[in-house]
Amino acid sequence: FWPGEERVWIEAPWGPWSVRPALGRTLLLAARPNAPEVCAAPQDGPRVVCFGPGGAERTLTWPLPEAAPRASRAAVRAWRDSVRVDLALKLDDAEARRVAGMIPAADPAPPHGTILVDVDGNVWVADEPGRAPVRYRVFDRQGRPLGLVDVPPLRLLHVGTDRVVGVHTDDLDVQQVRVHVLHRGAPPGSAP
Repeated sequence: FWPGEERVWIEAPWGPWSVRPALGRTLLLAARPNAPEVCAAPQDGPRVVCFGPGGAERTLTWPLPEAAPRASRAAVRAWRDSVRVDLALKLDDAEARRVAGMIPAADPAPPHGTILVDVDGNVWVADEPGRAPVRYRVFDRQGRPLGLVDVPPLRLLHVGTDRVVGVHTDDLDVQQVRVHVLHRGAPPGSAP
């Protein structure tokens, strides 16, 4: 059983509206193209479960800080701005801002952000939803932690052997596809 998306009710101009709270929990799924495995994360704790051929299952877990996670003000503001842009298709800007401002932030925040499976089958888990730059915890195919990777503010689409590809959205909501070099292992120029 996987829980559904976290929802709250607000009073919108068109009546009661069920909406996901800012940075609310939802079921996240990730799969590697042409691979017989899918990973799922219900954001109910620090875990990702991957299912492979024949029902093989591996669970990735990591420790959380003792304090309940809280979404940063900047992350909540960015989330509300994205909702406001969507609402602006139906409402004038002032009304769209008012409605977006009525949507509460998830409390506590989800224990992690998005997940992604790279070309080698490693699982990337964003440490916090809405954080920029995004810090990912990377686990190998056996579920062992490989380390932490800071990625520029992108919505990651692909992680290859030597680069990451993602969508960057600027302050004017203009989106660009960006490619960044990925250095695996020790940083260039460091001693072995």
